[in-house]
Amino acid sequence: IIDSSADETYELGSTSNQIIWNATDLNANNYVIYRNGTIYESGDWTTNVSLTIEIDNLSVGTHNFTIKFYDGSYNYATDTVWIIVEDTINPNIDNPADATYELGSTSNQIIWTATDLDANNYVVYRNGTIHERGVWSSGVGIIVNIDELSKAKYNFTIIVYDGSGNYVTEIVWITIEDSINPAIDSPDDISYKEGEIGNTLSWTATDLDAGNYIIYQNGTELVSGTWTSGTEVVFNGDGLLAGVYNFTIVVSDQTGNIAYDTVIITVTEVADDPTDDPTDDPKDDSNEDNGITIIIVITVIVIIGGVGVGVFIYLRRKK
Repeated sequence: IIDSSADETYELGSTSNQIIWNATDLNANNYVIYRNGTIYESGDWTTNVSLTIEIDNLSVGTHNFTIKFYDGSYNYATDTVWIIVEDTINPNIDNPADATYELGSTSNQIIWTATDLDANNYVVYRNGTIHERGVWSSGVGIIVNIDELSKAKYNFTIIVYDGSGNYVTEIVWITIEDSINPAIDSPDDISYKEGEIGNTLSWTATDLDAGNYIIYQNGTELVSGTWTSGTEVVFNGDGLLAGVYNFTIVVSDQTGNIAYDTVIITVTEVADDPTDDPTDDPKDDSNEDNGITIIIVITVIVIIGGVGVGVFIYLRRKK
C-alpha cells in the first residue's frame, strides 16, 4: 500500500519542495525513484515510515517522479507524482543613467546588468530600430557600443527575456552634442602689383559636422557657400586696385560653432618708366654731346630811313 503527495506546481527558484511517500509491507526491502525515466535515487525503506525526497532546483518544465517499492520477494508497487516547475517572474535589470557625449568621442558604452534564474536573449533598439541582439547571462553586463553616432538625441531601449518569455524593458537616453569649434589653417598674407594674376587665397578647415562659410572683404560680405571638412575653400584675389585689403573667412559647423582667419592682400601701383618721358627731345642730344650751346641773338638795328633786323649767331661752350 502506498500513500503519496499530490501532484504539485511550484515557482522556479522556490525552496523546501518535497515529495513524501509512505508504504506498508510485512517484508519491506528497497526502493528506486525515477525522474523522467532516469534513476534519481534508490535505497532501503521501512514499512509505514515516510520516505521524503527534496525536489528543489529543478529546471522549468514538467517532471515525472515515479517510485517502485520492492519487498523481500521482489513484489513491488508503483506510484507517480507529477511536478511542474514554472517561471512567472520577470527578470530584474538595473537602470544606467542617461548620458551626453561629445561628437566624435570614443569608448562610449551603455552597460545593463540583468538577473534571472533562466536567462535567455535580449534585443536593443535605437529609436525603435533593432541596434543589436544576443544572449545574456544572469549578473553579467550587457555592453552596447554607442560610438560614431551623429549629433542628435537617441532612445536606446533594451528588452531582456527569460526562457519562459517573461521580460523586462529599460530605456537610456543618449545625447550627442557638438561644442567644439572647427579648425582652420592660416595662409600667408599676399602682396602683388596691379595687373598681376594668379593670386589666390586657399583655406582648409576641418570639423566632424561641417556647415557654411562666408568671406568678407574689409568687413563686407563678398561670397558664401558650404564647405567640406579637409577640402580647400579657394578665392581668387586678382583684379584689385592698389591698396590694402582685409579678407576674412568665417567657417561654421551645423551647430553654429565657428572659426575664422584673416589674410591681408597688399596691391601696389606699377612705377612709371623714366625712358618714356615725353618732355625729352632726342634731337637735342647731338648738341649736348659736343658740349656746345647755340645762342641766337636777334638785334634790331635802327638805320636812318628804315629799320633793319640783324641776326648775330655765336657759339658758347658749356662749362
